[in-house]
Amino acid sequence: MAAKTPLEKQKKQKRQAAAMQALDGAYNTMTGAGRRLSEAGFEMAPLLSMGQIEELFNGNDLAHTICSEIVKDATKEVFEKIERDDDTADGESELAKKIQKRLEELDAAELLTKGATFGRAFGGGGLVLVVGGSGAQNTPLDLKRVKSIDALEVWDRQDMTFKTWEKNGDVRTYEWTPAAKNGRAAPRAIEVHASRVIRFEGAVTTSRMAQHNGGWSLSVLQNLYEILVSIGLSWASIDSMFSDASQAVIWLRGLTDALASQEGEGEQDVQTKLEFTSASRAVHKMMTLDAGDKNGNGREDFKTVDRGVLGSVSDPMQQQYLRLGAASRYPLTKLLGQSPSGMDATGEMDMIFWFNGVDAYRKKEIAPAAELLLRLVAAEQGEKQPELWSICWPELSRPKPLDVRNAELMGVNSLVSAVTAKILTPIEAAKTLPNVAPTMGIVVDLGAREAKVAEQLETTLTAPPEDTGSAENVTERTQGSDVQAQAQNS
Repeated sequence: MAAKTPLEKQKKQKRQAAAMQALDGAYNTMTGAGRRLSEAGFEMAPLLSMGQIEELFNGNDLAHTICSEIVKDATKEVFEKIERDDDTADGESELAKKIQKRLEELDAAELLTKGATFGRAFGGGGLVLVVGGSGAQNTPLDLKRVKSIDALEVWDRQDMTFKTWEKNGDVRTYEWTPAAKNGRAAPRAIEVHASRVIRFEGAVTTSRMAQHNGGWSLSVLQNLYEILVSIGLSWASIDSMFSDASQAVIWLRGLTDALASQEGEGEQDVQTKLEFTSASRAVHKMMTLDAGDKNGNGREDFKTVDRGVLGSVSDPMQQQYLRLGAASRYPLTKLLGQSPSGMDATGEMDMIFWFNGVDAYRKKEIAPAAELLLRLVAAEQGEKQPELWSICWPELSRPKPLDVRNAELMGVNSLVSAVTAKILTPIEAAKTLPNVAPTMGIVVDLGAREAKVAEQLETTLTAPPEDTGSAENVTERTQGSDVQAQAQNS
């Protein structure tokens, strides 16, 4: 056999090193969990199929929460307050009430939430606007020609495909296959113009990956798949550990001698006794044992011994949840419903972080879609300029009553300081007080005070002139001037 060249030896060494590295990886050949070290690195898991995403979304509590919870908070009270930008109508006008009632009839808020949730889960989802009076479904939507809203249909990526594109690469029309309802067969595919489709995206995706994914963004569950699987396997392992959490131990008198007997009768006796003990324990939840002699000598015993296998489970599971929270941008107080623990732990910073994220998502994804629905309904109700209508978005979090009261108290103290420093008059401060502390219930009757000052002023001005030389007249004239100045300040 010819001797190997140095190059061949070097290649062989590299192959052996790669093989050893692969065998040393944290890879379970039975479950498929983990990766070989030769595969470790910045490699993404295979793209999730629509079937896998469907199973995760419907069957995994954490996956469902990650897809839906941020959408629920972003769409909370979405159509509760609306207004017209030119101030000719507000939320209390008759037209505004008609628009809100129609939005409730269409269940617009719920359908908007569902469409946005499907967008996050499947990488594409939303609503199809089935509108009458504005041309065919494959033509651009003109709000000013809308006569009726026939339906708002929720879709996900499995129901929609791209059909035609604009010259700049934007989608012009989709081919939409409505999902089957109430056991009926799925209707035929319909070509729908992009202006009649509200589309929500999933995770941020590069253009090359989107092209590889059929033009769609990735599901928000794509990057979380491995950690979700890991958490699931951990819980399954914990369930199996419960069978080994404790061990039943029976002390039997003469066990060794019985097993060592030559005839085998002792072994048969032990087996019979154990069968009787097990049956008694299973049926009657009790155990019959020999009590020994009158002094308790030779007494049999039974105990359950804790093996301590669950003592160290909590810390690794907590670290897995922390990793999931970091990857999904969910604080554990929201992801798990877990209350903060530790001294002075309120979770306030967690919720500030959370609501900042919800606010950004609401502005980017929810607001444009919600205002399109609002203007569509306004056009249906006869509004000639539906583009003037907008949503007054509610606060994402409400302050605690104690925090509100403390803030108002600080405002009242500021007014007192301003009056003391003669920056404001008492009357000016009293006029400002209802705006500074609306919930304190402090009522100042400015009308009664102004009427009293006016009466004093009128009495002073209509009084007959008197001799100005005496000291008493000078004092009265000075008091009248003070009353007049007080009236002018009010």
